[in-house]
Amino acid sequence: MSYLRSFVIGSSFFVFIWFFLVVRNISSSIKNYTYDDYTLVAPIYLGMMNVLSLYIAHQFDLSLRMRYVVIGIISPLIVIIFARWMKTYNFTNAEWNKYSLMLIMQHFLIFNLIVYYLEKNI
Repeated sequence: MSYLRSFVIGSSFFVFIWFFLVVRNISSSIKNYTYDDYTLVAPIYLGMMNVLSLYIAHQFDLSLRMRYVVIGIISPLIVIIFARWMKTYNFTNAEWNKYSLMLIMQHFLIFNLIVYYLEKNI
């Protein structure tokens, strides 16, 4: 039951809304996917990352705080690898570096502020 709870929290409105707003404002000439596809995949991905964080926490006996520090690093790395492999953006190397840094900060903040707060208080 705790895994289902973590999935629901990770895929909740408060978690994915920031990502939706950011992607919505990216020009369609830069990205190689539709906003509609993103709105289907993002909440599922974020929910699964929260489930993965719970699994890792159980396996390594991590505190709630450490759980989100770890997943706040792992999650954006998965997205960056996938985005580069699938060529989801038409970026130069400098733009990929900027995108990667921004994504790492976003995921780290979302997991360590919003998801942490929801998980702790719900």
